[in-house]
Amino acid sequence: MTQIVCSRRFAVLDEVADLRAPDELAEVVSALYADAPATTAETTLSLHLASVSQRFTASISSGSISSGDRQSADKCEQWCDTPSELYEVLQRELTYALLTHLAPRYLLVHAGAVQLGSTAVLLPGGHDSGKSSLALELGHRGQFFSDDVTPIHPQTLSAMSFQRELVLHTGTRSAHRPLPRPARCSRFEEYDYLAARQADLTWASPTRVGALVFPHRRQGYTAQMATVTPAESARRLLEQCFDLQRLGATSTDVVIDLAECPAVDVWFDRADQIAPMLLEWVQSARPAAP
Repeated sequence: MTQIVCSRRFAVLDEVADLRAPDELAEVVSALYADAPATTAETTLSLHLASVSQRFTASISSGSISSGDRQSADKCEQWCDTPSELYEVLQRELTYALLTHLAPRYLLVHAGAVQLGSTAVLLPGGHDSGKSSLALELGHRGQFFSDDVTPIHPQTLSAMSFQRELVLHTGTRSAHRPLPRPARCSRFEEYDYLAARQADLTWASPTRVGALVFPHRRQGYTAQMATVTPAESARRLLEQCFDLQRLGATSTDVVIDLAECPAVDVWFDRADQIAPMLLEWVQSARPAAP
């Protein structure tokens, strides 16, 4: 087994991942959650990568690699044939482990989010609804929290940056300004994982959510908007929340408060067609009271 010589320790909100790997997997180490800041805080998740006979394995567990208190609750061990396959496994398993750890402290919403002016705008929606495309377009006009998962602080109703790579499908990439290609291990046939800073986005500081936008990308559609009622907003938010039980009764209160924010449905083919309309709407909408 190759000796471990490459490492990173980085923070995602208040979770700290300690990632160690042999030098031949240095690209994977640097590309995974590349924008997450370095830290010296105590480890909460350990990631151990190894290379054996031209195959690669990943192990994720709670606690510190160097201490004797490692737990198996988040244990994940898989064998992969290429660094790209290993990277994709780590994207999935590390995100799952982080969400499991964050769920008791944050409302986790399947949503993109951006900051426009002083307002955090939440973009909840299911797979292929256009969240990433719209978050990328609006993020270039403001600041950026996430394209897929947004943690909400339950006391302040603030959106928090979740510094995972964007997932850019071929159609999304082609519809936007020229974007750089990421490291080879994070390139795939139909999509790339691209760090927000590589996409020229700026990570936002925690900001209270003041507006909800429910995206619906449809080929050939003319850009249009329609108001969504608080009751309908609440129903949709509940559908897009992860692991509500872990946060307890507080989760319902947070959803009710978020649902009082001004909200619209938006239909579009290209995100740049709807973005000017949304900027004008956010500027004129009355934000939720603190």
